[in-house]
Amino acid sequence: MSKEIVGVFTVKSIYVSDRYVKIWERYDKATSLRIVLENDKAVFEIVLLVKRIVGEDDLFEAYTPYGYGGPVLIQGSQDATFPFEKFVYELAKRNIVDVFVRLSPFLKNQRYFPMNILELNRYTVSRTLSKMSHNDVLRTLSKGTKWSIRKSINCGVDISLMNGKDIGKTEIANFHKLYSRSMKVANAADYYFLNRECIKNHFAYLGDNAHLFVAKLDGRWIGASLFMRDERMCHYHLAASDRNFSRFYPADRMLFEAIVFYGKEGKELVHLGGGLSLSEDDSLFRFKKKFGNTINEFYIGKLVVKNKLYEELRFKKGIRNSNYFLINDALERKP
Repeated sequence: MSKEIVGVFTVKSIYVSDRYVKIWERYDKATSLRIVLENDKAVFEIVLLVKRIVGEDDLFEAYTPYGYGGPVLIQGSQDATFPFEKFVYELAKRNIVDVFVRLSPFLKNQRYFPMNILELNRYTVSRTLSKMSHNDVLRTLSKGTKWSIRKSINCGVDISLMNGKDIGKTEIANFHKLYSRSMKVANAADYYFLNRECIKNHFAYLGDNAHLFVAKLDGRWIGASLFMRDERMCHYHLAASDRNFSRFYPADRMLFEAIVFYGKEGKELVHLGGGLSLSEDDSLFRFKKKFGNTINEFYIGKLVVKNKLYEELRFKKGIRNSNYFLINDALERKP
C-alpha cells in the first residue's frame, strides 16, 4: 500500500458545501462563517462554525464542522501561498479567540498552515476507483477479505442502495437505532451519539449527494452505511452494524459493493476515513486498510488568535490544565 500518492484536489469537497455545513450548524447550535481570502495569485475560502464562549458576551471561538475542512483553493495557482495573516486578521476583528481546524487528507491543505499550529492526528485510507466488475474488484482484495465477502453473499445477505432524497422516516429510524448501538459498543463520546434529526438532515439537505447502503438478512437490517459524494469523490461518512450478526460481515460487504458502484459511476476516489487513534494497529484503521490502496495523513490545527485573552479566560474559568483546546469543550468536560 502506498503513501501520499493521491493528487491535490482543487474543487470544493462536500465537507465545505453550504448544505453540509448547515447540518452541523443545526446540530451544534452554532453560526456558520465563510471567509474568502485573496492574494495576487489565488482565491481561498474557509468555512467555520462559530460559538459564543460560555459566560462571555462578545467573545467567540470557531472550528470546522465535523469531517474534513480547512482552506480550499477556489481559483489560481496551486503553488500560491495561503494569506495566513489575513485569515488571523479576519478572525480577530470578529472577536474570535481561538480556532480548531480539522484539515483534509485528500485536499492536503495542511500545507497552507504554519507547522507550529499543526498536529498529525491519525492516518486515513483511500482507494482510487475505476470501472471494474464485482469479480475484478474482488481480485484486488486479500484472501481473507475475499472469503468474508463470499461468505456474506453465500449466507444471503442482501445489499440495497437508497438515494438520499428517497429516505423516509422508517429508514432514518432504523439507521439511527443501529448507529446509536454502534456508538455505545465503541464507548464513543456523547457528541457522536447523533440524534435522529442530524441523521435526517444528512438526507434532507444532501439529497442526491447522499446514499445509504443497507445490509439485510431475511429482511432484518444488520448494517447500514451513509456515503456522500461530490464531483470527483465519494466519502464513507457514517456506518453502523449489529455486532450480533458480525459473522455475516455486513461492513465488509457494504464497502465492497460501494467500491464497485462508485467505480462504475465514474468517481475517481473513495475516502474511507481513519481509525480511532494515530496507531496503525488501530482495529478500525486496519479494517479500512483492507479495502484501500493509499494511506493519507490527517492533521488538525490549533490556532490561538488572542493569546493573552485565551490564557486569561482559561485561568478564570478553571480550565488552565485541561487537555481540551477549545474553551467551551474544556468547560463542558470539566470535572
